[in-house]
Amino acid sequence: VVKIYSKASSKGYWKTRVMNQLKNFFNRSLKATYAFTLCMALTLGATYFAYRSSKLENAGRFDRTVVTISNTLRSRMTVYLNALVYTNNLFGIKPNLTSRDFNDFVQGMHLQENFPGIQTMGYVERLTRKQAKKKVTELNLPVQELEFHPTLDEVDLVVYFAQLQSNSSKALGRDLGISPERKKAMNEARDLGVPVASNKVVPMGISGPVTYAFLVFMPRYRIGSDISTVENRRKALIGFVYSGFRAPNLFGRVSDDVRMQNANLAIRIYDGVGTSESQLMYTEGNFAETDPDLSRVIELRAANHIWTLEVA
Repeated sequence: VVKIYSKASSKGYWKTRVMNQLKNFFNRSLKATYAFTLCMALTLGATYFAYRSSKLENAGRFDRTVVTISNTLRSRMTVYLNALVYTNNLFGIKPNLTSRDFNDFVQGMHLQENFPGIQTMGYVERLTRKQAKKKVTELNLPVQELEFHPTLDEVDLVVYFAQLQSNSSKALGRDLGISPERKKAMNEARDLGVPVASNKVVPMGISGPVTYAFLVFMPRYRIGSDISTVENRRKALIGFVYSGFRAPNLFGRVSDDVRMQNANLAIRIYDGVGTSESQLMYTEGNFAETDPDLSRVIELRAANHIWTLEVA
């Protein structure tokens, strides 16, 4: 009996011991699994948090870049419009203004040094063909460049011209009215009595790759005239002070100012509302290499005109 009991007790002892060892093994394994799972969860959480933080930081930096571009363009256009107003007032201060006076005044504003992007400033007189030919002779303008509209007796003759960049087209002695886009902007400025920007144009007298430009016209009326109505403004019109801008020089200079914040910056500038290919007037950067989540389309309004900016 003792032997049988001893044998049974021995079997129970080993069974209990084995069960305890298995239990301890599974407990240790489960604890390790829990710890591993917890570590993985924390790691994934930290990685996701870092990713989200990076995305938010990049989005915030990109939004600041877009705001900087927009504000810079708006502030520069405000400066250029003020320069047109000041130059227009010069005719009232000095009625017998000469070409040299005009050029000295424009150069003295140091626009290109302080607010790069502007190409030219000039003054256009609206004349008849007979008056235009007489003006060309009086001012010794380059007659070889004189080309009038084929049907209109109205000539928008450039009589004063200040070149602010060496690669600017020389418009002195030209009839800007032969260009439909320029003519339309001048007539709108005349009727509204405010500066008006033209649609995109190709610079006159420039060969080589096509670069688009636009002009802003400020109407000049006879001093003391009643300009309270459109009809009166048309009768009182003498001419236009204008400024010319090439898209690469204006928009490219602005993007250079913010490229340190975003080396992969890509920009498209469209003339008018929308992003149609036919409206495209300037592009830089590779949109294929940009983050599709970081893209904005905004409108810039200035000089009674709209440009659409696509930034990525």
